[in-house]
Amino acid sequence: MAATTRGTAHLYGIDGTITNATVQDFKQKDQHQNVDATVNEGGNEIERRYDDLAQEATITIKIREDYTPPAVASTLVYKTITWEIVSIEKTETAKGFRIITLTLKKTEYVT
Repeated sequence: MAATTRGTAHLYGIDGTITNATVQDFKQKDQHQNVDATVNEGGNEIERRYDDLAQEATITIKIREDYTPPAVASTLVYKTITWEIVSIEKTETAKGFRIITLTLKKTEYVT
């Protein structure tokens, strides 16, 4: 039987896949790295300038047997965005799955 939705519908679950791994969590933060403001004679801020948009993300995955972990400074494509891998954290526990958390970054002027 198909799920029935009543009331307001919300997006559910993880959107995106990685080959030979199951995505458990994805968090993304967008912010400008170059922010400046103009003030008038009275010291009141009258204008802001934003430049160099940076997107930072973390993705946590459970790896399958055939998964090959990437290296720091390599790239990963997730949800059509090519991310640079900044750091890798590996977690292994008894009676648990092996988990990798990748810290990712995409900057407006770095290609």
